[in-house]
Amino acid sequence: MKHIEFERLVEKFERRLSDQENGEIDAHIAECSDCGIKSAKLADFFAYSDIKDLERVPQAVTAGILNIYQRRPVRTDIAVPQTGGHDFLIFDDWQMAVNERYSGLDTRQMLYRFKGYDIDLRIELISDQCRLTGQLFPESIGATAEISSNQTQTTTLNKFGEFAFDLVPQGVYDFRISVGKEDLWIEKVPLQN
Repeated sequence: MKHIEFERLVEKFERRLSDQENGEIDAHIAECSDCGIKSAKLADFFAYSDIKDLERVPQAVTAGILNIYQRRPVRTDIAVPQTGGHDFLIFDDWQMAVNERYSGLDTRQMLYRFKGYDIDLRIELISDQCRLTGQLFPESIGATAEISSNQTQTTTLNKFGEFAFDLVPQGVYDFRISVGKEDLWIEKVPLQN
């Protein structure tokens, strides 16, 4: 069975096809799970682009939508620890090219790669507290996120793989995402200046 070209699916959602062409695509999608998945992701994208109040859309949602079609294979030319509780930091916007740390900023983004997953963490400092938001790529239904220090907080990831912890006291936390039977640990996440 020949798959529907991506551009053709976009034309369907942009309402540029005839009723007959739409019917043919709908019939194909009903039988082809690969095209059905692409169509469902496009439906999410077009529903997102119809949102009128973009200030209320979390930044992680935008990143997720943009990444739907920009999935990159996991690189094999870099050393990424794959066992135990180790993580691998691949991006930190507080560390510049010369690894000089800048202080005084009230936001921070960090990206970790671990066991074939990317974990995007965004830290927003608010007085003596902070807000930790992020996203798991690829998303996984039923995954949970947990931060722990003196106490533990847990939340469930949404269908885009997003999570949020609001008004967390500043400090250093261990972070964990549970995906099925697998735990992705990031130790000593600095939720502080």
